[in-house]
Amino acid sequence: MAEITIPGSCKTIGNNAFQLCPNLSKVTLGEGVETLNEGAFRECAKLTEINLPASLKTIGQYAFLNDVMLSSVRIPVGVTEIGNAAFSNVGVTAFEVETGNTACQAINGVLYSAEGNILLAYPLNATATEYTIADGCLGVGEGAFAHTTLQKVIVPEGMRAFDDNAFSESSLTEINFPESLVLFGNQAFAKTQLTTVVLPENMTNVYEGTFAQSTKLQSLTIPSGIRTIESYAFNGCTALTEIHCLGAEPATLNYYEGYDHPFNGIDASQVKVYVPKGFKSAYESSEWGYQFDNIIESNTGIFLQESTNPANDAEMESIGTIEITFPENASLVEQFPSVKVVKGQELYGEPVENAGGWMAFASGKKVNVFPADEYQEGPQPIPMEDGVDYYVTIPAGIVKNAEGSLNQKIVLHFVGKIESGVDQIESNDCFVTNNNGTLNVVLGNLTDCTVELFNATGNLINSISHAQGTATLHVESNGLYIIRIVSGDTIKTFKIVK
Repeated sequence: MAEITIPGSCKTIGNNAFQLCPNLSKVTLGEGVETLNEGAFRECAKLTEINLPASLKTIGQYAFLNDVMLSSVRIPVGVTEIGNAAFSNVGVTAFEVETGNTACQAINGVLYSAEGNILLAYPLNATATEYTIADGCLGVGEGAFAHTTLQKVIVPEGMRAFDDNAFSESSLTEINFPESLVLFGNQAFAKTQLTTVVLPENMTNVYEGTFAQSTKLQSLTIPSGIRTIESYAFNGCTALTEIHCLGAEPATLNYYEGYDHPFNGIDASQVKVYVPKGFKSAYESSEWGYQFDNIIESNTGIFLQESTNPANDAEMESIGTIEITFPENASLVEQFPSVKVVKGQELYGEPVENAGGWMAFASGKKVNVFPADEYQEGPQPIPMEDGVDYYVTIPAGIVKNAEGSLNQKIVLHFVGKIESGVDQIESNDCFVTNNNGTLNVVLGNLTDCTVELFNATGNLINSISHAQGTATLHVESNGLYIIRIVSGDTIKTFKIVK
């Protein structure tokens, strides 16, 4: 059967109705057809022409998957639903969408959701070798770039996820991974041409077959946030020669049998695994040590924290100052760290913003990180909802020790708990006077205060303990200084310029 006409009296084309019809080349859908179910015309190798009538409302997942000869697709205005990978590996040079469609749009021939937040399909036969994903796009749909000849893709900040097979079997050699990325689906980059991969800092898992059979991949970097690497993840990456593991704790390698090991099909004797200074034994005693013989300790260690206050899983009313204790003195590297807070779920939760961003101060072995007010003059606690999960991610590299080792990423989980009938601590009248470098800190009603003086980079230069009434500090050099007062749960911060 080479051609078929389906009358409008047929409202629905069933699941896989014409799948793998080897000679079907032309389909005429009568006005009245409303639904193309899952896989309706999937893998019709010779299909070159099909009309989508104005009556059409739903295009199911995989409806036209792998129809490589289909050269034209025009989606009518009435279509309200398009399933996953409906147009993956379809041989168009550009997608067309009728004006007014509420489900999708074509941006320069590329199929996006109507809101522009999901890239649904890139045309298989587009001639460009480089593509920049539109700003505001949060996800790349299943199979969207599969089999395409694109060599370079530029991904905007804010991108969250690449779905299953997003770039599989494409000609991709170069792509950037913004820090906002948290998920690569199964086989998202399988059989691509990438040579170097640095996984995103905020990902937690590498899923099944993500980079499988990428035979040109030579170098892989695994950040500290990666917790598990699933079966087949790097199976058959035969060119792999170096793996850089940045975490103190080895990522778990999940598999059932040897053949589905995440690194099966490579010559492990040719791979050097670089791990942080001081953590070689941790890797050798893990599954990594069974798989790889060449585990090498790098020159750079990790400045690993001893504790946090509040502790992980704490219940509290608001997110305020987080005190991190290290085993030795800490120097501040980043005074305004890019701390992320989400509620609900760690990876896909709703972002929680505050007006002044976050600030950090280092004092001996302790580092305080807190949400700042809009003027960045002091803490502005973030209220929490009762019973709701919150996740706070403190990035790597905000402090270092004397050897120059940086902290790794810290993820803390808190639960909102509103206590009824608890008196709140009220603000006290504190102020600072500056007389040519003599700083008089008037503490008001606060007692047993710790008064700390920081320079503009956030490093502690003076401290007074058990102060009350007035504390006096002195500065000699001109510049910006920050005074922080801590009295129990009350923290106040002032900026002073000499």
